[in-house]
Amino acid sequence: GTIRHLKSMCQLPAILGTISRLVIDLNRPITSDELIPEYSDGTMIPSNQQLAQVERSARITNYYLPFHRALNELIELYQPKTLLCIHSFNKQLRVSGEPRPWHCGVLFDQSVALGHACIKYLDEYDDLIVGENQPYRVDHNCDQPIPLHGELKGVPTILLEIRNDLITDVSGQEKWAKIVADMITECFPELPNKDQEIMQAA
Repeated sequence: GTIRHLKSMCQLPAILGTISRLVIDLNRPITSDELIPEYSDGTMIPSNQQLAQVERSARITNYYLPFHRALNELIELYQPKTLLCIHSFNKQLRVSGEPRPWHCGVLFDQSVALGHACIKYLDEYDDLIVGENQPYRVDHNCDQPIPLHGELKGVPTILLEIRNDLITDVSGQEKWAKIVADMITECFPELPNKDQEIMQAA
């Protein structure tokens, strides 16, 4: 919902993942042990236990490869100056029990200037609590879009994580779409036309 509102506000090209990460995680390398997770936050996923190779291959063919192919094609078409990935995270994990106080987090690796600009802007936006590389960190062995589709191609890329209890209804989704749209306007490189920015969400 948030991404669709944002896409409408900004008129930017976007790729949206439409499959649960419990079926296959579109943001993991294809060789990752977490590509098709057997557990999520301590909960066993029965349909992923002892998964047959034929089913694993089918999920890769039907969901994973088309997503990354479409993202590659969009990037080749528009040659974007920047890539913005948007995900959401749980307010608290069952396994650790530790609360996650951030309203959002900005994750980055090589794109330090862009990451810091976004953090500074969000910190001053409506008293938001913003995590720097929180609640996760970018790991090239675990994360796919930032290195593969962004930084390895010389495209500055950040991942914005939004706490999912803040975007459960339409009003929250519209609010965060506006926040992100304003962040793009203020922090991303000047865009001569709006086709030079791409959003990715999964």
